[in-house]
Amino acid sequence: MLWDARRRTGLADLGPDTDQAYRLLVDAVDREARLTTLGRLVVGRLVRSHLARRLQVVEALRQRPDLAVAPVRRPLFVVGLPRTGTTLLHNLLAQADGSRPLLARDVVQPVPPVLRGAAYDTRGLRYWASVRGMYYLGPGRRRLHDYNAGPVECLRLLARSFVCFAFPNMVHVPSYERWLWEQDGRALVSAYELHRMQLQTLQADGRRGHWVLKAPAHLPALEALLTVYPDASVVLPHRSPATVVASLSSLVARNHALLAEEPDLSAVGREVLARTLRTLERVERTRAALGDDRIIDVGYRELLTDPVGAVRMIHERIGHPLPPASIERMRRWLADNPQGKHGAHRYGLEQYGLDAATVDRLTARYRTPFDG
Repeated sequence: MLWDARRRTGLADLGPDTDQAYRLLVDAVDREARLTTLGRLVVGRLVRSHLARRLQVVEALRQRPDLAVAPVRRPLFVVGLPRTGTTLLHNLLAQADGSRPLLARDVVQPVPPVLRGAAYDTRGLRYWASVRGMYYLGPGRRRLHDYNAGPVECLRLLARSFVCFAFPNMVHVPSYERWLWEQDGRALVSAYELHRMQLQTLQADGRRGHWVLKAPAHLPALEALLTVYPDASVVLPHRSPATVVASLSSLVARNHALLAEEPDLSAVGREVLARTLRTLERVERTRAALGDDRIIDVGYRELLTDPVGAVRMIHERIGHPLPPASIERMRRWLADNPQGKHGAHRYGLEQYGLDAATVDRLTARYRTPFDG
């Protein structure tokens, strides 16, 4: 795959060294993921795409060294566990004056047309085509997450490093996941250097504003994130761990079923619970080391009760008070996007061999007043 990406692009330099992660991930997918033929095609195409985009980003920055030293000033990251309201917060924060959300077209191709000499920007159409294909292959996915052309996660920017905690939620790769958890914060810095490089190429289009970014996969890697982005602010939504584990188990099971042999649901539940406990433990350790001043906590119940108030609080913390026009845009977005717009996502812990009492007992030491 690496040879093929280099041949197709005519480029060789992949940037920050994450070769070990790449090879471990590919090996784990081959040996452990039990992919179907369709799954092998989908994952293979995704990996080739990640490699090609890396090659193009590194080359773009080589040709434009001014971009390579351009700062990414005061980015705002939404980093809660999956299913804690991160998407709602991200979309509302994107409505504020002075914000620059990552758009669907940006994740498809982080080298914008201005750097490629293209006359037209077809990135949005290519993104929508990939989303339509995903909905076709996995009916019901839209109830779990609505992939539209607006603000999107920066997950793909991170995944292109192949050092990303989201891969185990996509495919069953236990050996890769074990290696990933063994890495300390310093070992993950290269992944965030590549993440920043992609934002630097995107800044070539001249759009102004601080980046508003989101991906739950950042949560176990906060130390590396804040090392590469020392002036970043981090928004951390909270929700009952039992609810999070049930919902994430449903998402993981659907992902695995789409690409591989039918998953063992009880095994999925155990893996998701273990992953959640490890994440909570690492966040606690990171907060103890770095302090709480750079992390803004938001309760899920408070977010649903007064979403605009939650965003106003965040902006007060980062020193960007919200003008009336921003608040009006948020209210319009809320009116146009009610909860459950594309149908309800139904799930229960019992489907995955778990129960609320067990999850509550195991996560008790990490519970916060914001969980609800």
